[in-house]
Amino acid sequence: MKAGLKFKGLHRKFLVALGISLFSILGIFYFTHGWAGIELIKNLDLLYFFPALFLMFIVWGLDASVFWFLFQGIKNPVKFKDLFLFNLVGTLISNITPFYSGGPPAFIYLLSRKGVDAGKSALVLTARMGITAVLSLLVLPFLFLLHGPKIWANSASPLTFALPFSLILSLIGLLYLYTKPSRKPNAYMRKIRSWPLRHLLKNEKFRRAWRWSLVQGKKLRVSSQVLFSLGWRNLLLAALCALFYWVALLAVAPLVLYSLRVTDLYLFQAFTGQLALNILLAFSPTPGGSGAAELGLATLFLNMVPQTLLALFTLLWRLLTYHFSIIVGLGALFLIWKSNVPRTSERNEGT
Repeated sequence: MKAGLKFKGLHRKFLVALGISLFSILGIFYFTHGWAGIELIKNLDLLYFFPALFLMFIVWGLDASVFWFLFQGIKNPVKFKDLFLFNLVGTLISNITPFYSGGPPAFIYLLSRKGVDAGKSALVLTARMGITAVLSLLVLPFLFLLHGPKIWANSASPLTFALPFSLILSLIGLLYLYTKPSRKPNAYMRKIRSWPLRHLLKNEKFRRAWRWSLVQGKKLRVSSQVLFSLGWRNLLLAALCALFYWVALLAVAPLVLYSLRVTDLYLFQAFTGQLALNILLAFSPTPGGSGAAELGLATLFLNMVPQTLLALFTLLWRLLTYHFSIIVGLGALFLIWKSNVPRTSERNEGT
């Protein structure tokens, strides 16, 4: 592999994330006496389980489609195959780093190897996050208008949804301030430099990083103007793909329950509760939300799933939505590595 495409300590991070996840699931087995439900795996209905498995490939394809339309919108098309593989690797790194923080830099880095400017990649990632935030803010009021308070009946309290949606509003406000041009040139930068960066900028390494961030921020603002002036059609198509992405991802849990022959579900509560859980997981300090995801899902479905099946359901759901994505991400990383390794004839020519 060419120098640069290296993810140091990947195996250690993977083991830490896997250990936290398995420890949490074992805890659920212990406290819910779920060992009695393991034998029910023999009765697993594959007519529901295999579609849940296949649905994950649809999820990854839709996620890559969001990026594809956004890059089309800024007149910087990227091959869908590259976006699909790079996004899988980004998902892999996100799943083994705290706050899902490693995925975006890995995604931007891989795109830069294809000649895509880092500022434009950052714009697309920001636009995707903005689309997700807007959809998340709209879905709950829409469902409430259609079905009233019963969308959270027998599930979490409405207060459970207040925290993630308030966090989304805060993030939207910060993104708006970051991308909105000020009336006075560099007004925001002068305020930031006055405090707390005044002392930090004395460090040469930090000054270089700060100058780089200013350049990329300027590119991000310029590209955002291009996106909104030329890419409304692509924005709408990206939003549509993002909507189907969330529907497909949130449908995995009900399909797993159907495969365990649990059919008495509150689907609206299951979907809205999972949406709130996924938003909160982005703020989890554990790698890929490990621990928080397992315990959060078990709590969410506590009143919908028989106690003996709760741990088994959590295990199967996490295998599909987390561990399986790590395995596929490793496969994508291998394909990228293989495509970057020079062939024998090319090496001989180079010598």
